[in-house]
Amino acid sequence: MDPKLITIATFPDALKAQIMRGRLEAEGIPAFIADEHTITNQPFLYMAYGGVRLQVTEQDRDRALTVLNTSEAFAVENTPEYFPDQCPNCHSDKVKETTSAAKPSLLTFLRNALTARPSQPLVRRFTCQNCGYKWIMEN
Repeated sequence: MDPKLITIATFPDALKAQIMRGRLEAEGIPAFIADEHTITNQPFLYMAYGGVRLQVTEQDRDRALTVLNTSEAFAVENTPEYFPDQCPNCHSDKVKETTSAAKPSLLTFLRNALTARPSQPLVRRFTCQNCGYKWIMEN
């Protein structure tokens, strides 16, 4: 008889569920993810399914909850490895900001107005005068 699986956590996306599954498996606790592909392919069904479910066997429940409760919270560092006025390729200070004066087309304007889309994000373009590297930063 197969052991019964129970849900110990739900997540809004599969990425966080996979991270927590990896933490459990690193502790020797087999874990399974349910509804991963459904929510990834049809995100509007999130509320109907209750999210991506992380499951373990009944016998591993207490150990798994202990691991999840002692795990660090999800955090993303937003600090770049370089300053905006430095080239990310060669770290030179000889950087020139190039802006394009391209105006959105009438079709783009109408699409944004009719679908209530916000305008395009402000994009800054840079060119390194030392190595020639070009990159874009969104504000």
